[in-house]
Amino acid sequence: MPSVVTDSRGQSTVDPLVVRSDGYRIRRARESDRPSILELYRSILNPIYSDDWFDWKYVDIPYATELPIVVATTGDEVVGAGGFVPLEMHTGCDTVMAVQPCDAAVHPNHRRQGLYTDILGAALDDYTAKGVAFAFDFPNRLSRGTFEKHGWRPVGNRESFVRIQRPSGMLGHGVARLLDPLCPHVASAVTRTIGSTPGKADVHAVEITCVDGVPASTFAALYLEHIPDGFHAYRDERFYDWRFANPLVNYRSYIAAQDGQPTAAVIAGRATTGRGATTYLSDVLPLAGVQAPTGSFAALADAVIRDHADADVVIAPPSNIPQAVLNRYGFLSNRRLPLSLVSQQTVHGVKPLARPTGVVNGQSLHDASAWTMTFAEFDTH
Repeated sequence: MPSVVTDSRGQSTVDPLVVRSDGYRIRRARESDRPSILELYRSILNPIYSDDWFDWKYVDIPYATELPIVVATTGDEVVGAGGFVPLEMHTGCDTVMAVQPCDAAVHPNHRRQGLYTDILGAALDDYTAKGVAFAFDFPNRLSRGTFEKHGWRPVGNRESFVRIQRPSGMLGHGVARLLDPLCPHVASAVTRTIGSTPGKADVHAVEITCVDGVPASTFAALYLEHIPDGFHAYRDERFYDWRFANPLVNYRSYIAAQDGQPTAAVIAGRATTGRGATTYLSDVLPLAGVQAPTGSFAALADAVIRDHADADVVIAPPSNIPQAVLNRYGFLSNRRLPLSLVSQQTVHGVKPLARPTGVVNGQSLHDASAWTMTFAEFDTH
């Protein structure tokens, strides 16, 4: 199993992947493209993207020997870019390399030219030739059509669980619309969870340790004790050291132990924008498919919510947290009323590459039950 993405000779490449008749060229990005890519990303995606963010996501990533970005150029100008984050994925009995497209941007003056379609297609062809097993992503409504042109198939909608703490600060999440006077029955349902405080958990035998950042060795050891069968990112120390070094997110780790032995853990990632503060339960261990230690998860939820009482919202992924714990602490599914009325569903899609049948170690990539992911597999939280 390769640990990095290279070509068949073990060399990274920056030669053009596509040369179009209209003068546009599609090629691997070079380090010298960094200022142009960052300018494009800041103007279109997020003005706070920094050099530190770029280094974390695309330079320091341990799974690639080349800059995992493909650009579209005309002359010497970078007019489009797409990131492709490679990840080592566990498949139930071993690991394979996969890639996640992300950070797609095309300059407004060069749109409607099919540039991102060509960026995506050229990159997927390149990764197929390099033996990457599959690509997976969570495309938004604007990019989904482009992905489907290249054989993307939806696996299903991703469920999230939302604890609303300040709906007035959640414009942009769609939650504030729940308070619209035209939807009083919805507003009432949400209001019942606002300001609620956790009850005393039955956690007398559970000890919680909270630390800033992520202790990679502790999380990797807990993961390795309980590796599930479903597709998910392989969580060794290098994964935790890299994945949770995102400079745009503040991470705090919560570790539950009984009789001195870690039993469960949560990484809470907090990001603040002009819309307010959001806390994600970015990773949850043990992953789904392993017997859930209910008392440990109750104690973890209690600690996280008390620490993040000033956040506008706390969001949990589909994970091993028992439904009783989610209910107890006021988490609502975005698939059910009232949130289903306003929540934009996150679509999980997949594209087989070097495994064209879509079957990896006896499991279908298109079977939603064959996936075991948290927000750690997303490229942002």
